[in-house]
Amino acid sequence: FCELVGVPAPPSVQGRSLVPLFDGKAEGWPNTAFIEMGNCVIVRTSKHKCNFDGDKARELYDMENDPQEWNNLIGKPGSDKIVAEMKRLMDDWMARTQPNLRGQVNPYRTEKPARKARAGLRAAKKAARMKKGK
Repeated sequence: FCELVGVPAPPSVQGRSLVPLFDGKAEGWPNTAFIEMGNCVIVRTSKHKCNFDGDKARELYDMENDPQEWNNLIGKPGSDKIVAEMKRLMDDWMARTQPNLRGQVNPYRTEKPARKARAGLRAAKKAARMKKGK
């Protein structure tokens, strides 16, 4: 969206300008979307959606016939071929974009981040008070 307001995108920003979509010049636009959350990646095409946990496919849905995602196709006849193609798409995307957290535990995710942060802040304040008192 930097392009819309006339500023250059920072070098750390991954992705592609969406301006051609707004201008109606989206010829050749890819029909695959990727979502990454920690070690999980979702690959979405116009026909299928596949959820990967690391390299293992956990869920596969036919988005044309099951848009509510009620019927997981993993293990059903024909699903292996679809999963292999979705994995190929994911691997190609990974090779192009090199997401920072691929294959790692997300270092930003903790069970109780706010509680842990507050405890650290309280400990630092207590240490500062004790230092002043000495």
